[in-house]
Amino acid sequence: MSKYANTQEVVAVLKRACDKVNPEDKKILTALISHYENNDFGVEINEDPPVKRYPRSTPFERQEAAVYATGNKWAIENWNATHY
Repeated sequence: MSKYANTQEVVAVLKRACDKVNPEDKKILTALISHYENNDFGVEINEDPPVKRYPRSTPFERQEAAVYATGNKWAIENWNATHY
């Protein structure tokens, strides 16, 4: 079975479903149908999401975050006493 036949089948199923759903869902289904018919969303699906680039943290900041993440009040107290 070719990819085109599968796309036609998907469109047929979506069109049948349009008759049985509420108006809000019908808008979503009609948008999907137009995407399938125009074949204009394949690139969007295969793209990787953008990666957020944050400045690298220093070893001091990473260790401080690890100490605070434990929630151990004595470790936090000791960290503050020795580093500030």
